[in-house]
Amino acid sequence: LRNKIEGLDYIFPNDTLEYLAGQFDSNVRDLEGIEKFFLSRNFFSS
Repeated sequence: LRNKIEGLDYIFPNDTLEYLAGQFDSNVRDLEGIEKFFLSRNFFSS
């Protein structure tokens, strides 16, 4: 997940990334879906 958002103009706190990864550790596609959800709504923009 960190690699996916690296270089984007968004800031995800480490504890947020760790929480999300812990919730969706069984399916990478779920993590990618969450990432797209946040980015599409401009959450965590710097």
